[in-house]
Amino acid sequence: MFCKVNELSDIDIITLKKNLCKLSTKIDQDKFLLNFLSISNPKRKNRRKENQRNTKDRLVIKYVIPSINEGMIPVCSKSFTSVTSISRRRLNLLSFKFNKNHASPKEKRGGERINQDSIDTTESIKSHIMTYKSKKSHYTGVDTGKSYLQPGLSVKYLWKNCLKMRIDSNKKIASYSKYFRIFSQEFNLSFGHPRQDICSWCSEMAVKIKKNG
Repeated sequence: MFCKVNELSDIDIITLKKNLCKLSTKIDQDKFLLNFLSISNPKRKNRRKENQRNTKDRLVIKYVIPSINEGMIPVCSKSFTSVTSISRRRLNLLSFKFNKNHASPKEKRGGERINQDSIDTTESIKSHIMTYKSKKSHYTGVDTGKSYLQPGLSVKYLWKNCLKMRIDSNKKIASYSKYFRIFSQEFNLSFGHPRQDICSWCSEMAVKIKKNG
């Protein structure tokens, strides 16, 4: 399958991100993501490796992203993780669980074990991170699937901004360590751009951030 991410418009990408961001729980997000994954077992076995690795642990996962004008556009895993800002690890776990159970994800925790405040805080962090515009590098030789946030930002800057919003809304706040953990494990993001990819967009955003303090 050839990756046709270049056929997606900015509106297509923004629409997908907004729809994903609207979902407040991980379960709802996972159900939404499954609409764009095609999961199957490999048709051919690699006989050289079948003694080294159980073929049941391997899956063929195909990704698509909806386009307003072109329908479903096939993309590679790196492009999908870049557009959705969802880590490859999370997508793989979701795919394996769905392939095993053939059922939509369900919340396994129950009763008194559920800490609703903690769940709400976690999802608010994910939603907050996704509100920041990210951009892929166009000039590096290898596509790592990583997207880049505006230069001048940092995890601590994002956390302080999220903290202020939660305090203003009189909602439970999250520690910096929790924010950093979610940013690192759930997203494939970095700050600024590689030296080969410095552009007017970066310079403009850096100036705006400095002006806004």
